[in-house]
Amino acid sequence: MDSRKLTRRDLLKLGGALTAGAVLAACAQPAPAPQPTQAPAAKAEPTKAPAAPAPAAKQKVELWTGFGQGRMADAMNGAVKRFNDKSDKFVVEHIVVPWGEIMNKVIQSTAAKNPPDVYRGWAWIVGDHAPIGGLTDLTPFANADASFKPDDYWPATLEQMKYQGKIYAISISTMIWFLYYNKDRMKEKGVDTEKTPTDLEGWEEVGHKLYELDGKKVNKVGFVPWIPWYNLFGWGATRGAEVWDPNTQKCIANDAKNKPIFVALFNWHKGYATKYGYEELQAFITTYSGNTFGRNTPEGAWYTGKLGIWALETWLYNDFKEYGPKVSFGVTKMPSPKGVKGKPGGLTANMYLVPANSKNPAGGYAFGHFMGSDPWVAVNKCVPDAVLPSRRSTATQPEVLSGLPWAKMVIDEIVPYVMPLPSMPAVSGYQGRLNTAVTNVLTQNADPAKELDQAVELAQKDVDKLLKKS
Repeated sequence: MDSRKLTRRDLLKLGGALTAGAVLAACAQPAPAPQPTQAPAAKAEPTKAPAAPAPAAKQKVELWTGFGQGRMADAMNGAVKRFNDKSDKFVVEHIVVPWGEIMNKVIQSTAAKNPPDVYRGWAWIVGDHAPIGGLTDLTPFANADASFKPDDYWPATLEQMKYQGKIYAISISTMIWFLYYNKDRMKEKGVDTEKTPTDLEGWEEVGHKLYELDGKKVNKVGFVPWIPWYNLFGWGATRGAEVWDPNTQKCIANDAKNKPIFVALFNWHKGYATKYGYEELQAFITTYSGNTFGRNTPEGAWYTGKLGIWALETWLYNDFKEYGPKVSFGVTKMPSPKGVKGKPGGLTANMYLVPANSKNPAGGYAFGHFMGSDPWVAVNKCVPDAVLPSRRSTATQPEVLSGLPWAKMVIDEIVPYVMPLPSMPAVSGYQGRLNTAVTNVLTQNADPAKELDQAVELAQKDVDKLLKKS
């Protein structure tokens, strides 16, 4: 799912304060049990104990997710059942909303004061929606919950749960980016699949060998930095770049330190457009990119060798088991160029969020916390989804480590060192501005430095507008 393409325009119209507490269901008390009467000449009956009060009805919690098919849907339904069986206060009703529609529907229903009580989303929503009153502040619920243990979360994930120090989301899992490589394609070209490169240049050399061209037409791609989509924050991190200063509340992709890095990054993208043809590469993307490059079909580009090397989040890993079980592939850290002390890409947490105007924010928090802390969920939901649980205690369970063969590498070598997606206003717009800038470089031969400056200037205006609203 490509959440980065969703608009925030409607959300800017939202207003009003966040819902402060739960709306509790009214429970009628049973009438007192009648006292037994005594016959005039009969022996008195013993006094009966009052009837026990009827159990209180569970409060409904409306949940929206896009998990509507396959192993992820089965895992989601299992988690909902487990929560409902364990909770004596809440019962979750799970409504499936397609991923491509869920944010627009949340925005519209929040504005209409009839949103779900909780929904599954992503870290970028915190920075985009919290400043303008689109989310419920979950800090009071977390502070009152002895089982909420902030120190158990990966530090980068915990930061993404917050905006300006307050908690607006509960994370179930944490996604980092892998560099995936198709071993079958590499073997076809005589490339060693056991002693793989450790730097970007080495992987690029392999990628060039994996291209298959028919004249100018691209039949198979070796590697392109924007396939499946742009990842400028992540690739920038591999070169040591930073994008946000939380102390000054400024976008810094074009400051003295970072501007040379991003200009070089834009030119790196342009090099691929020059070598293989931007139009030819776009024709390939147009042909094969539907449904996230055929994610849910055995004929998808991932599983048929159309792509040789690419960077993407961990969730694709288990899709290979389901749709491409015979494909031999590997994963590794996102590489840095030779001699550069960069970071292994970016990190984005999967979240459960409670919209403003929720009718049952307490129930929404309870379900989100359950999803982020229950060991059963980590094994039976995060592992099938191929995402790392966001709490150390659940991520290091033996069943998780065996179910996710890459988990130990991620815990030891990636999570502590990545650049997390900043919890900042208009973060998705910031990414979009940079994406537009590099597209202009690729398609219009625009000047990278000027495009970068313009993108950052516009992103900062977006930030300042939201800061005023907050």
